[in-house]
Amino acid sequence: MKIPAWMIIDVFCLLILCFILQKQKALKIMKFKELLEYYFIVVVTMAVFLADLLAQSCVYYFNDPEVAVTATYVKYIIMPLTIPSFFEYIISQMQKKPLINVKYIRVIEAIFMFTALFIVLVSIFNGWAIRFNDKGEVYEGSKFKVLLFLLLFLGVFLELFVFLHRKHFDAQHVNTLIVFSIPPALGAILYTISTQYPFFAIGITYSLMVTYVNILNRNSEVDYLTRAYNRQKFELVLDDMIREASNEDFTFAVMMIDINKLKEINECFGNEVGDEVLIELVRVLNSNIRKTDFISRVGGDEFCAIIKNNDYQELDALAESIKNQINKYRIDSNPGFKISVSIGYDIYDTEKKLSARQFIGMVDWKMYADKERSMG
Repeated sequence: MKIPAWMIIDVFCLLILCFILQKQKALKIMKFKELLEYYFIVVVTMAVFLADLLAQSCVYYFNDPEVAVTATYVKYIIMPLTIPSFFEYIISQMQKKPLINVKYIRVIEAIFMFTALFIVLVSIFNGWAIRFNDKGEVYEGSKFKVLLFLLLFLGVFLELFVFLHRKHFDAQHVNTLIVFSIPPALGAILYTISTQYPFFAIGITYSLMVTYVNILNRNSEVDYLTRAYNRQKFELVLDDMIREASNEDFTFAVMMIDINKLKEINECFGNEVGDEVLIELVRVLNSNIRKTDFISRVGGDEFCAIIKNNDYQELDALAESIKNQINKYRIDSNPGFKISVSIGYDIYDTEKKLSARQFIGMVDWKMYADKERSMG
């Protein structure tokens, strides 16, 4: 029995999406909203392929045109549902507020989605976008190009949006976001060749796969326990910051934070409690610094933050806030035991032209000086 090539491609894409869906551990690095939108796109795309498989099976094997037509309509109705998730997924990764009010963006995405849905739903009665032959095979309707235009315009809009906001995203991942909307847009163009195959969904699958690979790369840069960046990533970012500061008129600060008596905590209360303290410190750091700043775990009990700030008074206040918040944390088994941290920080002086190692050495010295003061 000969199996059409497009059915094989459908199954292959479904397997890829199933693989992504069940790899939850790899996706833990994503923020909840980002993860939610990503999963939604995966699930909706899977539904498109399942509907397409059903439609093709009914055409080629079961000779059931009614089910084929219904499945095809379901496929075309489902596809526009990915439109708002594409926007939301990109917005969820922004580190700064977009230049355009998010409300306006959501209005645009709603217009896209409901217009596409309207065209497909009306086609049920008059064949506007898609029509069928006696076998249930789908063909282009008179308004099909309007549907294509919506999909293409979506791709172009997303490309422009990401490009104009490229400095609002993590520099390491902005290229992936630019690529994210290109395959679906190409899929929309390929629909001009044939309406029978899910080119748009195949494009989305490719985008999701590229994003998944990017997430794996991000995982390699992150400390598994605390989800802060690791030392290797810190050194790369610090080198970039020093290079950028030397070429442009700006500077930054590095703050080193060390948990006092972590070894004692592990010995007295167990490693799990020590791990909880590490996680709590990262939570405190994240709540005190901006999204554009950078946190990494550079040692067992040491963390570094790269902060875009050149005001010592603000850094003093930040360090004090971190200390006060971590001091409030209590170990359940011994509420009387107080957690404390030692903090050292300095602003990078471009005139001194220090290397990353030299600058970190200065900050490290200040952190240990603070430890001596706080612990006597």
